[in-house]
Amino acid sequence: MPRSADEFANRLWAIVDAKTFVRHPFWGRVASGAVTREQLAQWAAQYYLRAREFSRWLSAIHSRCPDQAVRNFIAINLYEEHGDLKPERDHPAVYRKFTRALGVSDAELEATLPLPETQAFVDRMFQICQQEPFVVGLAAIGVGIEGNARPRPERHGQGLGFIGLFKRLYQLDDDAVEFWTMHTVVDCDHSERCMNIITQHATSDDLQTRCETAVRQTLQAWRLFFDGCNRAYLS
Repeated sequence: MPRSADEFANRLWAIVDAKTFVRHPFWGRVASGAVTREQLAQWAAQYYLRAREFSRWLSAIHSRCPDQAVRNFIAINLYEEHGDLKPERDHPAVYRKFTRALGVSDAELEATLPLPETQAFVDRMFQICQQEPFVVGLAAIGVGIEGNARPRPERHGQGLGFIGLFKRLYQLDDDAVEFWTMHTVVDCDHSERCMNIITQHATSDDLQTRCETAVRQTLQAWRLFFDGCNRAYLS
């Protein structure tokens, strides 16, 4: 028997809260000062290879969505991801301010080869968003990715608490970390709105199970991504 909307939402949020990437040991090493600027830059370059594909994942979900209202929501999200069609405000462009501040040129960034775990993350998201029902794709993106920005009491401050670590330990200014501060607000809003859509459309046992699996797979992909960066750059 499928869960009620509230029960299903609470279950998905509980999975994210238990498995969120903000609790990965990587962040403990950053907070302790054990991660050099060069190592953080290497991690940031890998993160970029994942982040730059986000709009393509959204586009895949949009193409599979038969509901006009949901397509409109996704289209607005895409418009925001592309910086309201201003090239310098496109989210990957905003992210590149972060990597440049860490000493990585745009040319070096684009030439970065993905670690196996980074490529696995990208491939998994394309597989879910291109092959699963739209609501399952939204579960992966809106909950498994954007849901990590939801405030949690153990963080260093509000939202994505590692922003404070970037500024304090690596002397990055507000402009350099704009991508992260922007996503603290935007991702929280998107994840809540995605959850409302998910609970409205995933009303069968099958769809609820597939949504839960997609969230778990996304969170596992996050963990493996950070594990890969630890292995490659911090071991």
